[in-house]
Amino acid sequence: MFQRIKQSYEKSLSDYIKRYKSKHWQKRFKDRFDIINLKYLNNFRNNNFSKDLDDRHERKYQKVNFKLFKKEVNEKFFLNFLSTVNIGNNKNFFYYKKKIIDSNEIFHLKWMYEIKNYIRDKNIETVCEIGAGYGSLCQKILKFNNIKKYIIIDLPEANLLSSYFLSKHYPNKSYLLYSDLKNKKITKKDIENKDIIIITPWCDIADLRIDFFINTRSFSEMNFSVIREYFSLIKKCISQEGYFLNINRLEKSTTGQSIKFHNFPYDNYWLPLIYKKSWNQKRLFFFLAQRTTYQNFCKIKIVFLKIKILYLLDYLIVKFNKFKSEIFNKLNN
Repeated sequence: MFQRIKQSYEKSLSDYIKRYKSKHWQKRFKDRFDIINLKYLNNFRNNNFSKDLDDRHERKYQKVNFKLFKKEVNEKFFLNFLSTVNIGNNKNFFYYKKKIIDSNEIFHLKWMYEIKNYIRDKNIETVCEIGAGYGSLCQKILKFNNIKKYIIIDLPEANLLSSYFLSKHYPNKSYLLYSDLKNKKITKKDIENKDIIIITPWCDIADLRIDFFINTRSFSEMNFSVIREYFSLIKKCISQEGYFLNINRLEKSTTGQSIKFHNFPYDNYWLPLIYKKSWNQKRLFFFLAQRTTYQNFCKIKIVFLKIKILYLLDYLIVKFNKFKSEIFNKLNN
């Protein structure tokens, strides 16, 4: 499998369409993936490969988070999704009942707990995650019995890691990687006998029907023109009454643009289901919506007014704290 993964990575690099790689990722991926071998992938969670794709916190902070998490999430639910195998040799974790826990596990499990009833919907079989990082959330969602296919769309560097990570967790599943494609337009026939499909943003999936789209924390790291493309893709491919989970910063500026959540191009055919600040990450907004055949003008406008107000309050708090700090420094100099 390693040779397939490496071949897929090298082919996707040679075909790279640079506009999908924002300044945020140009800076963070620079020089990191120059040498690719099995030893580096075996240790990708402790050798800098997964940096910026992987929450890294001290064990003390992780345990505080986990204590809060356990108060809100049923133990029987989350133990089912945890692993005893440390793929990538992460050094920053702790054990709970012989299962591995780290920051990524905690946040991803909390998000899954929020959406579990929607993921379990009998009509949900195909999931597409845009920006899956090294595949942690995918690895968990695939444990739901109704999920038949999982499509990942991400940059080649992230796909390298998710291909490795998922192939170690699910060696018996069938994979479609970038190097397997004869052309960049993917059809139902291409994925007919595949469980996990890992492709790049310049692949065309317009002929597919997706029941559940997910983006967590990466729309705000893309150029806005690329965000528009993804929203067009979602509207085109989402199945009737399908779902879209969007967890992103209220505002982020690491791309050279100010990417604000309340400017994301939702139309009026989305029914808001869950909308609130994300658990224990107060600058993130958690928004689950369902695609409808009728307009939800008032509901969607009210939600986005709320998001804009939260953004403005957050902005004012940051400005006020900065002002306080400047006054304090002046008084002490």
